[in-house]
Amino acid sequence: MDDPIGAFTAEACRYCSLIEDSSAPNSRVFAQACLTQVLRLYEAALLLPEVTVENVNLLERVKHEAWNAVRENVARRLGRDYYWEIFEPLEQEKPDPILGSLSDDLADIWRDLIPALRAIGGTHSKHTGRTTPPAR
Repeated sequence: MDDPIGAFTAEACRYCSLIEDSSAPNSRVFAQACLTQVLRLYEAALLLPEVTVENVNLLERVKHEAWNAVRENVARRLGRDYYWEIFEPLEQEKPDPILGSLSDDLADIWRDLIPALRAIGGTHSKHTGRTTPPAR
């Protein structure tokens, strides 16, 4: 696609739709779909043009209750939610492992994307659980 903003918007909508969907055919399939979509979203983000942002507080924030509902849904669909990581792998002293949550991470990405998608005219259907890009 020659339009990196349009490509990113499409991937962001696909990601949000995946995260908002409440069906859970199987946790392995869902986890694989999440990995694939995060990678596609990341690739599309790398191709976005450089911009200077003057005011980052223009978008309406997602309420904690909405974020938590998404996080709980994702946790239920994943089955296994927690992982351990070493936060400072290059330190001389042995660092302590830190507990992470996949559902928290995936819901945070959703929370970052949704306000921008809404601002540019994307819609969310409570009936289908899908976020759609703005009409072009």
